[in-house]
Amino acid sequence: MSAQRALPQSKEALLKSYTTRLKDDVKSMLENFEEIVKLAKGENDSQLSRMAQCEQDTFEMHVRAANIHTTVNCSERSRQSAIKS
Repeated sequence: MSAQRALPQSKEALLKSYTTRLKDDVKSMLENFEEIVKLAKGENDSQLSRMAQCEQDTFEMHVRAANIHTTVNCSERSRQSAIKS
């Protein structure tokens, strides 16, 4: 870090925290996306009727998509607050 301007410790800690959170958020989005793709394939053997399974899969896809959307929004707000500070 000698080539760069030294940041105050609190800013370095904040940056490290944001970096860790970003990695966790990306991992979460990837996991949710992978599960949506698995559900879309429809290769699930279950005891439910086909129609009930379809409804359940659709609901789970919506929940996972909402999780991705929420993760993106939280990451964006964190990024904006980091820029302001």
